[in-house]
Amino acid sequence: MPGFIVEGIDEAVDAVHNIGSLSRESVRKRFDERFTIERAARDNVRVCELTRPAPAAAGGLAWSPSCAGPPLKERSNAIAARLTARQAKHGTTP
Repeated sequence: MPGFIVEGIDEAVDAVHNIGSLSRESVRKRFDERFTIERAARDNVRVCELTRPAPAAAGGLAWSPSCAGPPLKERSNAIAARLTARQAKHGTTP
């Protein structure tokens, strides 16, 4: 694992002193796997899907329009495309 898991301030301070032992390449690879635009969009839509209450007609509460709409894959792809376009527009593409 390219990092440290710590419990508390003292362990965090010790970990900082050992930062040089980490491989920059493995840290970057793990970051790219876990924090891509596509994954952020997919995770966001997934949370929406999982937390959506039952429709009001079924006795549930009305839910947020941000959670309404097309199926998960289609929505996550659309969100990822918008985020990628925004990054390109602002010059923040990796």
